[in-house]
Amino acid sequence: MKQTKAVLSIFLGGLLTIASIPANAILVLELSTDNATLQVRDNELYKDFSAKEGKISHLIEDFDGWDINTTGLSNPYIGTHAEAELDLNSIAVSGGSGTLTIKLTNTFNTLPTDGVRGYATGVGGTTDGTVSFQSFLDNTNTEFGENILLADSGELSGLSFSSSKSGLVETNGFFSITTIATITHADAGQVTSFDYAIKVPEPSTIAILGLGLLVVSFFSARNKKI
Repeated sequence: MKQTKAVLSIFLGGLLTIASIPANAILVLELSTDNATLQVRDNELYKDFSAKEGKISHLIEDFDGWDINTTGLSNPYIGTHAEAELDLNSIAVSGGSGTLTIKLTNTFNTLPTDGVRGYATGVGGTTDGTVSFQSFLDNTNTEFGENILLADSGELSGLSFSSSKSGLVETNGFFSITTIATITHADAGQVTSFDYAIKVPEPSTIAILGLGLLVVSFFSARNKKI
């Protein structure tokens, strides 16, 4: 009888855990300048050109003078419930001087596991102006939340740039992750192109050590080809 009650308790606990897991992650892309802001949500009609869940594809011309082709990827297209992942890649061409900010965020992207996790970020690309990248984790699971800074590339420039970082972060249940790219051009016809990735896997010594090395080697190899 005691064994039956114990099994039943475990079973019910498992059901409650499953019930607490949201059905889908929420992926949102945001473009902004000093004069305009545009948000695109995953599978939003007439804005997201991809029908695949976990993938946003958006092309816009003359967004406050900018032509922008952007793709954002996350769970379930890439990553899993056990591994939070974002990938933001974009090509932006300016119509004059100005600053463009591109943000990608994902909420409810992993199982509610408390504890210390490893993380790794990496970016590679090219720019005629300057660009900087930041990544954040937010334990309040808020869209575009900036509770914990994971990485800040500082200002990058040149025909071939790269930056990467790995480390440890404390997570508390569900959390959001956000990547931000800030592009500044001084003239019309300038181009910035990049691919920016972040991974926050389940706690694992191997993942912590191996993922950082993987990201560094990946972007180093990519930039040699540019």
